[in-house]
Amino acid sequence: MRRALMVLVIATAAFAGQYDILIAHCDPGSTSGVQTNIGGDPFYDSVDFVDCTTQTPTVATMLNYGCVYTWSNYQYQNATQMGNNLADYVDAGGTVVISDFGWTAGWGLQGRVMTDADYAPMTHDGSGAYSYTNLGTKDDAHVFMDGVSSISNIFYWTYVSKEAPADWVADNTSGNILCAVNADFDVAGVDMYPGDYRYWTGDGWVLYNNIIWSLLCHFDVDDDPPSVEDLNPEDGETDVPVDSAVVFHCKDEFWGVDVSTIDFTVKDTTLSGDRVVSAGAALRVPASPARVLPGDLDIDDTDPMDVVCTWTGDDPFYGYMTITCTVAAGLADCHGYETDEDFVWTFDTGEGGAVYPTTWGAIKAGF
Repeated sequence: MRRALMVLVIATAAFAGQYDILIAHCDPGSTSGVQTNIGGDPFYDSVDFVDCTTQTPTVATMLNYGCVYTWSNYQYQNATQMGNNLADYVDAGGTVVISDFGWTAGWGLQGRVMTDADYAPMTHDGSGAYSYTNLGTKDDAHVFMDGVSSISNIFYWTYVSKEAPADWVADNTSGNILCAVNADFDVAGVDMYPGDYRYWTGDGWVLYNNIIWSLLCHFDVDDDPPSVEDLNPEDGETDVPVDSAVVFHCKDEFWGVDVSTIDFTVKDTTLSGDRVVSAGAALRVPASPARVLPGDLDIDDTDPMDVVCTWTGDDPFYGYMTITCTVAAGLADCHGYETDEDFVWTFDTGEGGAVYPTTWGAIKAGF
């Protein structure tokens, strides 16, 4: 089971394409790994690429996306304009991820996103060298590090440091900053080259996607498990038609629902639990145990954030029946945050179909 619930911070995106991302790279011909491991992630509605060695996307273009992810291996067409545009984009509600070698003096970003410490969370001193390192000390409680245990042989720029207002997330084993995020949680930095000439192995793509997902949703920490909502029939509803299906939604607005953890049962509890069949005041007969009703559960996970579940019984319900529905504890999102209690609701059927059979006649006949 995951960590206990922590504070959740959500800000609504100021533009339409909240789950669309723009890969604004300066690494032509070396993006196949990013295309596969980030561009191919189903969390995103769309992923577009632009080569910033030949063009500089405008703020208006950036505002079609929830996040701009940028790195360099060659010079930006206009590093200062690119940095200014990114800062303006963040001011309008956008989010940015900056990776190697955006931190270098020659091939890196310039402009306001780099010169104002409230934006980019990392900086460099204008000198340094390329070297190799591994993932070192990290904040295991941080959402960026969820599922990230090791990254080896990272190609990085040696003299990168954290800006004072930013929040530290991880260092490398060489003692330099590896990952940080600014105080407003809308610009993140990673000192790790993602292009096809990388040599690192391990959980690097998990780290990158964690960062982008978190910024896209403007989540600081999300340890919430999925919720069960939009019940039909509703909890406590009466006179439900006997031929009704049972519909419910499993929702998780950040990580999406792990459909393999949906464990659903429908029981007839009309004569179970504390219910008894009485013969006057002289006799009380314990009720029959609840019986599980057979049926099929259809799971529509077209939208992993809102999974629609429809249970259809093999037979209609009896009339005047009490039905108890249970989504078992352990319902989890795609990062393993799970419910620790069953989610239960009940409803009663109305007139129609067969009347529920009881043992009343047999009991009465014994007197």
